[in-house]
Amino acid sequence: MILERVSKVHQHIDFFRMSNRYPLKSWNGVFRLKGPKALLQKAVDCDLGSKNSAGFGCVEVAEKGKRKEE
Repeated sequence: MILERVSKVHQHIDFFRMSNRYPLKSWNGVFRLKGPKALLQKAVDCDLGSKNSAGFGCVEVAEKGKRKEE
């Protein structure tokens, strides 16, 4: 799978649990993913990243030719 940055990317640092102060880095922006259709669908269905079950790594599909500006 290939990941390309399409817009300016903003880094955000959050903490998974305030008790242990474990920092998580995340990036917000518009990206283009290229790869096999089945793998791309899996990324949309399951989100991306190591803490996706906690709400990190959300993916939104944009219509071709249209993109949501940050």
